[in-house]
Amino acid sequence: MKAYSIITGCLFFSLTACQNSDQVSEVADPTPAPKKSIKQRDEVKNAVARAIADQDYRLLSTSTRMPQFPGTDQSRYQEYKTKCGANFLAKMGDVKLQAGSSDRRKQRKQYMAEYNQLILKRCLNNKSSK
Repeated sequence: MKAYSIITGCLFFSLTACQNSDQVSEVADPTPAPKKSIKQRDEVKNAVARAIADQDYRLLSTSTRMPQFPGTDQSRYQEYKTKCGANFLAKMGDVKLQAGSSDRRKQRKQYMAEYNQLILKRCLNNKSSK
């Protein structure tokens, strides 16, 4: 009977421990999103202007197992890839190589999102006018 009580207690403890860990994972990230700097906005605008001048309407894509175009509707990835093309960025894969790289990654992803939003409009307008 004592062994049964110990086993039951262990099972109960393990179930409640798992339940608490799930609650912790649902907490939002308290880190504020990086603010858009004026310098970054200018860099994005200049990059878009160069791409348009070169008639290069490819969207910036992550090189992950499930690639995405940040700043766009992910359910339309294949459509955008077919119409505009993809430019896979190095160091935007699934693996973080250095500690502290998450801030740089967030900044790059924000840059990609702004760039993609601007170039996507041009790409779709350019493709529909042909």
